[in-house]
Amino acid sequence: MNSESFSFKGYDVTVTLQQNETGDWVPQIAALRDGTPADLPDVEPTGPSWATRAEALRAGVEQAHRLIERYGLGHDDQHTDGAKREF
Repeated sequence: MNSESFSFKGYDVTVTLQQNETGDWVPQIAALRDGTPADLPDVEPTGPSWATRAEALRAGVEQAHRLIERYGLGHDDQHTDGAKREF
């Protein structure tokens, strides 16, 4: 499987996988909120790569959950003012 789609806290998320030049797998996350693309912050610009598709997919789903919790819902007071974000 090279993708997984799910809903989480009002966001519709799709995690797709791409192979990099070394053959490792890298998750790509896309999210929609009310049908509009949500601009999730790129907190890991040189993110990890994974040896298997399953590992990469699991990591992408976990990262999407963290990004939505932390930045979309305003649970990261260190990096936000605590307000709910509509990104």
